[in-house]
Amino acid sequence: MHQQQLTIKSIFLRRLDRFLNPNFETKFVWLLLISGIGFVGTPRILNLIADIEFISPDFTTKLSLSQGVDSWITILGIIQILIACFFFYRLRINKDEKITFKSLKQAAPEIRKYLDDNRRIFINFGPNSSTASGGEVRMDMEVWEDSKQNIICPNNIEIKALLSNVQYLDEQERPVVEKMLNHIEAFQTHCENPNFDYSNNQFPLNFSNLIYKYSAALRNSKNRISEYSEWLKAEITKESISVESIIFFGSALYGEESVDVDCIVKSEASSVGGVKSEAAKWKSVAASFERNFKIKLHLTVFSKMEEQAFNNFFSKLPDYQEGGV
Repeated sequence: MHQQQLTIKSIFLRRLDRFLNPNFETKFVWLLLISGIGFVGTPRILNLIADIEFISPDFTTKLSLSQGVDSWITILGIIQILIACFFFYRLRINKDEKITFKSLKQAAPEIRKYLDDNRRIFINFGPNSSTASGGEVRMDMEVWEDSKQNIICPNNIEIKALLSNVQYLDEQERPVVEKMLNHIEAFQTHCENPNFDYSNNQFPLNFSNLIYKYSAALRNSKNRISEYSEWLKAEITKESISVESIIFFGSALYGEESVDVDCIVKSEASSVGGVKSEAAKWKSVAASFERNFKIKLHLTVFSKMEEQAFNNFFSKLPDYQEGGV
């Protein structure tokens, strides 16, 4: 098996990402536990300090701590530790209890969390898949390979477990779920053996679309694509970029864009020089989009020279909405 030799920078980046983006539940449990230990330990430290007398020729000072304050701080700390232990039991030890869902729609919010986490990892560390999103972190393939093994694969296992606990799938859902399960198995094999080709079992976009659609129905989310489209057209005009078409797809179709907004653009650029000239402009547009909407724009731009690549990409979209130009 191919072994990844991580650099110090790669390890630091991965650890930093895990620290900044942990599950909310895990962060909450650790906050309770650490603060509880702090409350229990604080009176002991203060009592130790209270045993110290400050003596000088002119005066003598002895610190003291109220017994009532000491007791209340200790009780508060013990309560927090007990609550943290309870949540830890619920999240970890009691995690294996089987939770069943009557339908895929009911399971969608739980599945959605893992899809979003995988999406975040791909956007931040995955191979460059868009013209407007570059950077040193994204080019560090060692971080990407390590994240696949330690974050995406475990998340996929959780998704598979959730799907296995759905009691009923209708005729439209069953083939989509089967494609997702096939992808999970193939991707796991690829991570264990990088030489394994899983191109025939890539991530099924229609699965994520279905989950986002169900989540939107439960949350009554609103589609903002017309707003994004109008803003993009104004920016494109300001940057003097010639565009043939703008197409939105993914979670934004259902108003469920918590990580980024997926958008492909067919540019009028027909030369290498034209593509290079527009690249900086597209990066500026993406940066401005994030500042304005507080969410990333995952922008993929195809030039006139990439007609076939555009058609291949477009043909794989299960659903989309044109932005208009």
